[in-house]
Amino acid sequence: MVVATTDSKADAYKKKNELNGKGYNVDVREIDTNLFDVVLKVKTSHGDIVRIEDSLTKLFGREVFGY
Repeated sequence: MVVATTDSKADAYKKKNELNGKGYNVDVREIDTNLFDVVLKVKTSHGDIVRIEDSLTKLFGREVFGY
């Protein structure tokens, strides 16, 4: 699940470190040289994706979506 998107590699890693420090297992995915996603790995069935997206959106206070 994508929890943040930024055009700055430094900002992406800053957000990753912040969320890892809070106990979330997130990583940075480089889309291209100027676009980075901070992603939360979630093991789930395809049918649960919408429910999980909604829950994570409420938790993080911003739109979270699957990739």
